[in-house]
Amino acid sequence: MEDHGLEFRKELEDAVNQIPEGKIARLVDIADALGDRRAVRAVYSMLESIDAPVWRVVKSDMSIIDKRVEKEIEIADGKARAEIFDSFHIPGILKRLRKEQEEMRSSISLQDRDFETITGADIGYLEQKAYVGLSTFDIHGMHLWDEVFETKVSFPYIPTYLSYREGPPILAAIEESERDIEALMVDGNGILHPKHLGLASFVGIKARIPSIGVAKSLLCGDVNWIDKKTGEVILNGEKLAYALLGGKARNPVYVSPGNMIGLDKSLEITKKFMRYRIPEPTRRAHEAASNARLREKDRRA
Repeated sequence: MEDHGLEFRKELEDAVNQIPEGKIARLVDIADALGDRRAVRAVYSMLESIDAPVWRVVKSDMSIIDKRVEKEIEIADGKARAEIFDSFHIPGILKRLRKEQEEMRSSISLQDRDFETITGADIGYLEQKAYVGLSTFDIHGMHLWDEVFETKVSFPYIPTYLSYREGPPILAAIEESERDIEALMVDGNGILHPKHLGLASFVGIKARIPSIGVAKSLLCGDVNWIDKKTGEVILNGEKLAYALLGGKARNPVYVSPGNMIGLDKSLEITKKFMRYRIPEPTRRAHEAASNARLREKDRRA
């Protein structure tokens, strides 16, 4: 699988190296050049790790980020007084990934497939390492086993591009596991996504197995409550997910099909595991990943 994180870092480094001495570039303009201004925070967080004159990058309001820029331009009240550079010549990796999302969407199947077990997947992070928890149940609710796998993560968190950060570690864990992973329940969205291709769809397509997305927050759409526990999530006039309250929870989760399963069956399966707010497969996967991360953190202390 391509290392999109390495590509992102390379394009960011190339962009910052293009800023001429005596000029500055705003975070938002660099994000635009990469293909999506939602990457502003990712750009900011990665500046310290690239080999480039990062002191020439400023915030959107021209506030300086690195005081070394004072040697090149005038500063007044903490803000840069210099010409803005925004003529970047880079491919724009996020434009390409957005196109890839649109192309992958045509591969989604919402036809129900049979399976006897379902595996929850969630990730814990420690610096550049991802700890992938997998927790498997039979479809009647019996817990079967837990597994944890460690891998590197390179792609930054960018809203609506979660698939490219968490998808590769989950797929690596599935490949490394000696168990038979029949279906997945993922802490993220399926078709409830601006491009109809969230993490659960991405992983389901790549792994060629049924997948369900169960997200803790509403990425898009509006909820029309059917009853006290269930609501329909509508985006652009189309029902893409259900809001579901589990146990004594006051805040719902959002259930959408990822691949090889329909909307109603996704809800039916998820309801079987709603002992608490988070369904048991992803709750147990989260615990497994978090415990592994904490053990490693304690070991380093």
